[in-house]
Amino acid sequence: MVCSLILLLEVKLDVVRACSKLGADITTKGLQCLVHLPTYTGLTTFVMSAFDLKLFCSLIQDHKITYTYVAPPVVLHLAKNPAVDDYDLSSLRMITSGAAPLTKELIHAVKKRLGTEVKQAYGLSETSPATHIQVRSSPPSIPISNQ
Repeated sequence: MVCSLILLLEVKLDVVRACSKLGADITTKGLQCLVHLPTYTGLTTFVMSAFDLKLFCSLIQDHKITYTYVAPPVVLHLAKNPAVDDYDLSSLRMITSGAAPLTKELIHAVKKRLGTEVKQAYGLSETSPATHIQVRSSPPSIPISNQ
C-alpha cells in the first residue's frame, strides 16, 4: 500500500477542508500536489497540522508511510536527530522538500541514514504551486486511475 504524509505547518486542517469544499485554491501550500493528486490516485494520506518529530516518525512506522512532503528543518531532523534511530522508517521511498534549498551533504546524510531518496521542489504562489521538481532515480509504482 502506498501512503503519503503531509505536514501543513501553517494552515489548520479545518481551513484546508473548508477551502477544498469551496473549490478555493491554497496555492502557497501546494494543495494540488499535496492533497488533490494523492486523493485522485487513491493514496491514503495523513495530514499533520503541527510538527512533532516523535509523532511524525511514529506515523511513518505504524502506517508504513511511503512518501512525505516536508520543510528543510524536518530533513535536518531526519539526518541528525538521535530520536530518529528509535523508529523503523524503512517504508519511506521518497521525501520531497520545498521552501528552501537543501545542501547536497544533507541530502546524502538522509540517504545514508534512512536509505530513501530526498528530492527538492521549487515554486511560488503565482505558479500554483511548483515550477521545478527533481525526478526520481527509479520510476514510482503508484497506480493512476483513468476514471
